[in-house]
Amino acid sequence: CDSYGYGPLIDTIVIQRVVMPMVGQPVDEAAIAAALPDARTCLHALNDLVQPGDGTLNLAEIQLVPVIDYVSQVPEGQSLLAETGAITAWWDSRKDHPSVVKTRPELG
Repeated sequence: CDSYGYGPLIDTIVIQRVVMPMVGQPVDEAAIAAALPDARTCLHALNDLVQPGDGTLNLAEIQLVPVIDYVSQVPEGQSLLAETGAITAWWDSRKDHPSVVKTRPELG
C-alpha cells in the first residue's frame, strides 16, 4: 500500500478532505477525482490479501491500520471500502483493538 496506495489515498484524498479544511484552504475536487482510480486499484489489490485478524496485530497490519483508519473517515474512502468486503471485515476486527484506539489521532 505504501508504494502505490499512500499517494492517492492519504496524500490526495485524505489531505484534501481533512487537512485542507482544517487549515482554511479549499478542497481540490479535481485532485480527489484524479486519485480515485489508483486508490480503488490499491484497495482492490489489498482486498485479495487481508484476512480478519486474531488478537495480535502483526507488523503489516500496524502499517495498514492508519491508512484504513484515515480513509474510512472520508466519503470517498467509505465508498471505496464498501467495495472491499475483506478489508471491511479485517478493519471491523481491528478498529477497536486497544493499540489502535490508543494511537488514533483526533482530527479537527
